[in-house]
Amino acid sequence: MFYQLKRSARELLLLIAFIFIGGIFLWNYSTKVSLDTVLVVNGRKVPYEDYQRILIRELERARENKEKELTEKEKNIIKRNILSSLVQEQLLLEEADKLGIDVSDEIVANTIASFPQFQRDGKFDIRLYYDFLRYYYRTTPEEFEKEIKNSIKTRMIRRILFQSVKVTDEELKREFERRYPDKSFEGEKEKFKKELLNERMNMLYYEWMNEQFQRAKIINNLPRIEKISG
Repeated sequence: MFYQLKRSARELLLLIAFIFIGGIFLWNYSTKVSLDTVLVVNGRKVPYEDYQRILIRELERARENKEKELTEKEKNIIKRNILSSLVQEQLLLEEADKLGIDVSDEIVANTIASFPQFQRDGKFDIRLYYDFLRYYYRTTPEEFEKEIKNSIKTRMIRRILFQSVKVTDEELKREFERRYPDKSFEGEKEKFKKELLNERMNMLYYEWMNEQFQRAKIINNLPRIEKISG
């Protein structure tokens, strides 16, 4: 199980690395992509400003946890991870569209109102919400609400994907005894069940996403943008 999980994750990471390191070559096949678009995933455009906003936030977060200035290598890893997340999000949203999944404005509003950082004395505070978006997220309410809607959609797709992931008591006991021959199964049963289910869900996700990546038409426009902007 561990070997399969690592192999699936490694295959996906290698594919992602190839796409992003070779992004400029992929761009050569589509010179019509404008500079305000950082990625195109199966025809779905990701605005450069979305990428830039996330990048600023992630760089600030990384600097807060590091005494020294970030190296170029560390910055490039952050960039690659952001691009990877954006591509995966678009592939999940594409699947949501295929299945006709939509999220109402009411669900989005209720989700946002439940966030502790937007509450004062246990109640949603609209001024606190606007200030948080302006000074921390550096985005507009419209853009943030779109992010929340997309996040809910992608979670729904993951939930559908993971419906098939199950483990019987017999499988659970056999796998536990193989990994932990000196431990008590009954005492660790529930904890190990969560661990095993998470492993299987991760493996299923990596395999599914790896398939989507291989079939997808992905254009990484970032190398071109960075080259032109200097």
